[in-house]
Amino acid sequence: MNESQLAARLSDTSSFRHWVREAIRFSDQDSSGRVTSTAYLSFAEAGRLAFVYGVLLPERAAGERFILARNRLRSLADAHWPGEVSIGTCLTTIGTRSLTVGSGLFVAGRPIGWAEAVIAYRRDGQTAALGEALRARLTALLHA
Repeated sequence: MNESQLAARLSDTSSFRHWVREAIRFSDQDSSGRVTSTAYLSFAEAGRLAFVYGVLLPERAAGERFILARNRLRSLADAHWPGEVSIGTCLTTIGTRSLTVGSGLFVAGRPIGWAEAVIAYRRDGQTAALGEALRARLTALLHA
């Protein structure tokens, strides 16, 4: 998927089945009253973590986790306090030892940004290959 296809997918509410909502806090603003890119990344993180631990690894074994390897953000529009951000999260690619999660950020149905995160799978403190059962579950999510 190229950048423009990814941007189109992550800016469309119909691309997501998993949603969380976060309040825009007064402290999320800069001095001109716009929500900062740091806050956008925090919103994406909230969606990603709810997706990873609620959908991808709901019953994870001891020592099993995903860790952030790369994160990028595209801001599309300003957001302001007070308000609420709806964060849609989906799986976009599956690798051997990692996967990529996309998040769309929306205020009142309007896209304000998107984020893409590569997360590495770790077991017992070491990066590990995705097991067959986990890969099957992820593949089902990828094509849902």
